[in-house]
Amino acid sequence: ALAIRYLIAPASFIPAPTVAFPPISANAMAIPLAPGHAVTFRGTASAALAKLPAFTRIGILHGTYGNAANGTGIITICPGAPGAACASGRAPMRGSPDNGPFTVKLNHPVHLHRGEAFTITFAHRGGTNPDAVWAYITSSPSAVAITLPDGKPAPFHTPRLVFSAPRPPYLVRAWSDHLLSIWRLTNAAPFYTTNPACSLASPGTDHVTATCAAPARLTRRELYAAGWRATDNAAPVPLTSTGEVFQSVPLHKGINRLRFAFAPRYSRYAWIAASLGLLALLAEAARGLSAAAPRRAGR
Repeated sequence: ALAIRYLIAPASFIPAPTVAFPPISANAMAIPLAPGHAVTFRGTASAALAKLPAFTRIGILHGTYGNAANGTGIITICPGAPGAACASGRAPMRGSPDNGPFTVKLNHPVHLHRGEAFTITFAHRGGTNPDAVWAYITSSPSAVAITLPDGKPAPFHTPRLVFSAPRPPYLVRAWSDHLLSIWRLTNAAPFYTTNPACSLASPGTDHVTATCAAPARLTRRELYAAGWRATDNAAPVPLTSTGEVFQSVPLHKGINRLRFAFAPRYSRYAWIAASLGLLALLAEAARGLSAAAPRRAGR
């Protein structure tokens, strides 16, 4: 487990398992969806969609004609499995992102098995201005098919669909505004861990005290890299990698006062070179002042 405690993301970020298809491209046409009309999509669940946990949200890439679309959008999905119930959700058109997914929360979760047929209906109810569904050119025989509001097919075109499962319970929104959102991971692993022979006290990102009844090891969930150094009671101790990315140090019986510090490799040589360069500049400046002094005296 990682020790990451917070994620910083755009304000629109939703940390939920998601499957979306097809990829966005420039080869698309807009299918107008006037108030009172509906468009239908039919397809079969892919392996990726079948692996998704029961999803609770569906999004359809649409256009709002410069945020002019209004009324209510209703999305209904009906699985093809015998006895499976349809699920639906609704949301206002106004405020949905133009050229982004129109997303609704379903009234109950849906899970599709690989190869299972499904039908999705996107209806526009109320309002005065049309919406539009973006349809992408495709030659794939397994692509989701489109039936237009007039009942005719839209051959060689497919919609972009987005299926989202509920976000993991260990992700909690800690802050959000119009610029960004901050998510807290409630299941983050402790920064320091050791075995039951030791107890830890006064932990900080660069120090910790471990009291051990027997020799043990300490894991520090900081990225291992050349340049990290550790001391125990002011004496250097070997710091190695563990779990491929984290750090580990040995602990002796008794009290271990550990400190950690980082200095990039060859930084000592860099400081020496910088100091020599500074001395050279000072020497050059001194020579310039010495040369200027006789000229001033000769005036």
